[in-house]
Amino acid sequence: MKEKEKRIIIYLLLFLIIEITIYLFLIPGLKNSLLSQFDTYNYLRKSLIEAKGKNSRLKEELTKWEEVKKELFVIEKDYLFPNSIEEIRLLIKKLSLNSGVSIGDINYSYEDILENISRIKIDFSLVAPYDSLRRFIGEIEKEPRFVVLKSISLVSTSSDSINAKVSIYIYTKRKE
Repeated sequence: MKEKEKRIIIYLLLFLIIEITIYLFLIPGLKNSLLSQFDTYNYLRKSLIEAKGKNSRLKEELTKWEEVKKELFVIEKDYLFPNSIEEIRLLIKKLSLNSGVSIGDINYSYEDILENISRIKIDFSLVAPYDSLRRFIGEIEKEPRFVVLKSISLVSTSSDSINAKVSIYIYTKRKE
């Protein structure tokens, strides 16, 4: 063999040794690195899909809460009394005049039931004929705002009138 051929063979052997070294040491490290990156990519992809699902569920939940908030606003605006004792007295007077009952000794007690809603228990005595008492109960039931008849206790009756103790609840917006 000539000198030139020997050099070519030596260069080929060196090249082969370098290739084997690269294959044995660098390729497994690159392979592990690529597999690790692929696993990370799959994990992040799954996390993104889960986050999108949670995001859509949270958006739906937020929409529902906004609807509830609107409904509460309507309830507060249309059905709750302002926390005004004068307006409550006027309501009781209106109910008694419309039904023909006589009301005496009114007592009020307050209770906070929600963040912005209070309940006022109103106890009073009432004297009326049976038909007027029935009309009074009907007036309470027809009242569009939250007025609840809690109890009627008959104290005494006579042929022309009933003497009773009445308790009602009125729901109001709590004072800020």
